[in-house]
Amino acid sequence: MQSLTTAASATLSGSFTLEFEGSVTASLNFDASADDVKASLEVLPTINSVSVSRVPTSVNFGHSWFITFNDNVGNQPLLTIDTSSLVAIDASPISTTIHEILAGSSSSMGGKCSPGYVCLLGARTPTPNDQTTGYPAPPGTYSLAGASKETGCNPGTYNPTHGKSFCLICPAGSICQANTTIPLPCEKSEFCVEGSFKGEKCPIGTYGDSTSLTNSSQCLPCPGAKFCRDGVVSGDCSQGHFCRSGMGEPTPEVVYNPSQLFDIEGFWSQQNGGQCPPGHYCQNATSNPVQCPNSTTRSTTHGVDTDDCGLCPAGYICWPGDPVPTPCYTGYYCKEVR
Repeated sequence: MQSLTTAASATLSGSFTLEFEGSVTASLNFDASADDVKASLEVLPTINSVSVSRVPTSVNFGHSWFITFNDNVGNQPLLTIDTSSLVAIDASPISTTIHEILAGSSSSMGGKCSPGYVCLLGARTPTPNDQTTGYPAPPGTYSLAGASKETGCNPGTYNPTHGKSFCLICPAGSICQANTTIPLPCEKSEFCVEGSFKGEKCPIGTYGDSTSLTNSSQCLPCPGAKFCRDGVVSGDCSQGHFCRSGMGEPTPEVVYNPSQLFDIEGFWSQQNGGQCPPGHYCQNATSNPVQCPNSTTRSTTHGVDTDDCGLCPAGYICWPGDPVPTPCYTGYYCKEVR
């Protein structure tokens, strides 16, 4: 414990600073409270914790502060004071004294509880393990130096063992909610990047076929004749539409211009899904459009079954899958198909 006293022959004003092992406090008022002195000292990197009391001196217009080093183990060097900004109203000299009242020692002072441990009332060691005066921080938690209570691991982190001063980052492919001890596998319909506390759903049009996916590229394209949402195969492709791969809705539609409407081998063959093209029909759960039967035709989209394919008119030939009737060849005649 050290005592610091200021004195003058007249009322004081202004401020002073304290120095300890090369570190200097912010300016303190001439009559700084015990709490102000304590706060200023504990900001210094060379001091952990102090207790401070203050009493006014009975004479000489000054104050006395009594400072106890709580965590700095062993005998401590004396504080020093800078009074260059401290003045008396009569401009008389100001005197300061700093004394050691009680020397510290390594055997009597102790110190902060070790990182990874919790010290309760009456702890006799920095690493208590008797569950009465203290204990190691349990799994799912951590503790810093001087802890009187453990802190739960934040979401996205975990700790599987006792006595840790930090939590580990949740690995990719896993989720770690608050206070996690063992990471849980990412759910089948989701992927989990490093540090996840919840998974992200596979993108629309894809699904997850296993747990512990680490990124969206591991989600698979939705299979043919199906559509996928929220990371799962959600249902069948609707009639009047086809779904070859990667569809995220049951009624996919593609935009086309007039020249592409009847381009079956080019435009329509390149689509992963869409409305059933001309010359074809698509029943429920269709992956590839089915050509209209021979001698029938269809010139519009969204055909559902063979009834949507019309009879071939007289004077024309209707080839399977060709939505536009072909004029009957020269030298031949073609009846209307009934």
